[in-house]
Amino acid sequence: MCSYTTYSILEQLKLYIEKYNAQYKNLEAKEFNSSHDRFLILDEKEIYHIGASLKDLGKKWFVFSLLEVESFGLMERVCRVV
Repeated sequence: MCSYTTYSILEQLKLYIEKYNAQYKNLEAKEFNSSHDRFLILDEKEIYHIGASLKDLGKKWFVFSLLEVESFGLMERVCRVV
């Protein structure tokens, strides 16, 4: 299963998800508006903090950081919220 969490799910995104799931059947979308930052979570083991919108990648300074998940139970906290 692949999970996608976004600030809001607009009608166009719903359409894209429906088309994707018609073929692959493994994408789940959730709304989460408690954070402005972007995060990439891989296999519930690694969390990357992405400092700016990916659409602006290469235009200005950009930070992409691997967070220390074990240091303060970050993965458990994220899984409770999302």
